[in-house]
Amino acid sequence: MSTAISLYFHIPYCVSKCPYCDFNSYAVGVSPSSAAMTEDRYVQALLSELNYRIQEHRLTGRKLETIFFGGGTPSLFSPDSIRALIEASHRLFPTPDPVEITLEANPGTIQETLGEERLRNFREAGVNRISMGVQSFHPWKLKYLGRLHSAQDTVNAVENVRAAGFSNFNLDLISGVKGDTVHSFIEELEAVLSFGSPHLSVYSLTIEPGTEFGRLARRGVQLTGGDDLQSEISEETRRLLNSRGLRQYEISNYAKPGFECRHNLQYWTHGEYLGLGAGAHSYLREGDGLRWGNIPGPNHYITRALGAGDASQKREELTPGQRALEFLYVRTRLLMGFCWPELDSLLPERDQTEIRQRAKELSNQGLIELDDEGMRLSERGILFADGVVSNLAEAVST
Repeated sequence: MSTAISLYFHIPYCVSKCPYCDFNSYAVGVSPSSAAMTEDRYVQALLSELNYRIQEHRLTGRKLETIFFGGGTPSLFSPDSIRALIEASHRLFPTPDPVEITLEANPGTIQETLGEERLRNFREAGVNRISMGVQSFHPWKLKYLGRLHSAQDTVNAVENVRAAGFSNFNLDLISGVKGDTVHSFIEELEAVLSFGSPHLSVYSLTIEPGTEFGRLARRGVQLTGGDDLQSEISEETRRLLNSRGLRQYEISNYAKPGFECRHNLQYWTHGEYLGLGAGAHSYLREGDGLRWGNIPGPNHYITRALGAGDASQKREELTPGQRALEFLYVRTRLLMGFCWPELDSLLPERDQTEIRQRAKELSNQGLIELDDEGMRLSERGILFADGVVSNLAEAVST
């Protein structure tokens, strides 16, 4: 079993809160003075928590696989702050192999405050991958989604990313918005493909409780185009991107060979990771698995992390059944699927028998591809992945 570990640094500040976003993020305005005021202390809190976790769980000597700066909009922080976190990570986890280091950004902030020079500074600080939330190229849709940037901002931002020396970058799109059509979304995909990005993430719009869209949905406002539209968009997206050399390797993610997101693969293959920052979550394979999450408020997080190092508010020791369920939920999302021995090691014999029977039935329905070694979603099954996983999960004793 791999001893590699990944680090996730959560930077919770952003310029504005999008109506569909349920991430732990806080709007600070176009001139994020409140973020600037807390930036130094927040970075010191992250470093304090990182040192505490390494001592608490005796993680010294682990191989560092990836670092991911997510948010919020982590590119609002200075290159010097990002450099300090990267350098500390390398000191604490000295690793000879190249480490994938991703920084999330938005086209608006890249164009307005993150020009080519600033992006070069991020690259010199150690960042080697950019993940950008494009979301759409249609003006009406960008406004609908509460985005601050324009399509031209995206064009300028990608030019800046490439001019700054980044060859590895990801672009996000959102599909299935009310008003979308298959044709209009394919137009957006063609626009993204013209940039030559080696990685694309295509997410269907989901309505989450606690968001502005969630409140509108409770009042009966229709915000999505419906399941049938999303299924058509998904099929056409897969056809087009596969024909252009971007292989679907996870339900929502496509990449050219060798450009798959190593950080997300760490999650999806049940690898270990430390989540550092306000509201971040961690997973280690202690016992049958240990999870915890941090308090969400940035100011409370800073106080706790600078004080004791521990800013967690909930810990959960997984049972064997819970670990098996998590394995099913994350591994089934990967198009490569999983091998039976991987799952069998987590299950009693009666559950192994039940899951194989359910898998056979799902195979007969054309939803999975099944053989003696393991199973994976079929092309049809990708459209019904949640139902496939729920069916299999019913066989797991918790």
